[in-house]
Amino acid sequence: MAFHPSTKNFYLITTNSQLKTFFGDAKGSILFDKFRINFETLDKSNSFLMPDEISQRLGASAIFILSLFITLEKQNVSFDDLQKISLNVYCDIMNLQIKSLAAPLEASENPWEDFLSLIQKNNLEMYDNDYYQLQYTYNERSRFGFDFHQCLVHKILLHNDHPELTPIICKFHSIFSDNFQKWANFSQFETIAKGYDRCTFRYFKN
Repeated sequence: MAFHPSTKNFYLITTNSQLKTFFGDAKGSILFDKFRINFETLDKSNSFLMPDEISQRLGASAIFILSLFITLEKQNVSFDDLQKISLNVYCDIMNLQIKSLAAPLEASENPWEDFLSLIQKNNLEMYDNDYYQLQYTYNERSRFGFDFHQCLVHKILLHNDHPELTPIICKFHSIFSDNFQKWANFSQFETIAKGYDRCTFRYFKN
């Protein structure tokens, strides 16, 4: 099994809920059973791309979106609806965590600096590795930036012949950043999914 159990369980639980919400309980349950089978199959077939715990955590979203796409492929679900369900699943998984991270900034004397510390801590834990090849570009009084020169998610989706799904995962970061708009504005000009050689992440003090 490639996924860390807790990551896998989060995706299974929240996808089950969202499919029932979107399609109704009966059809949603049938589709979830198919999703779970696809999830397990893709988990095993892509395990060589996720050989350690950090890559398992990083690659989870790619396996999720692939499984959902395959499950809904014959249901006449539009790309927009696929994206909507995917983003709802992500929000369900991350909502409480994001709120807990944002709460201390409300009482902070310097929320911008505390936000940057939060981003850098997350980068150190998740992205400062060969899977993403993190590089900081600038850290100034009112702007902060970094790049990814690799993307494990895109690599997995490309290996499975569906790189067009990567932009959905890219939106996950925007959802995260939207919760901090009170203190920082996020922009992304280039992504590997769009054919560039890097993904750019830029924050500007609000």
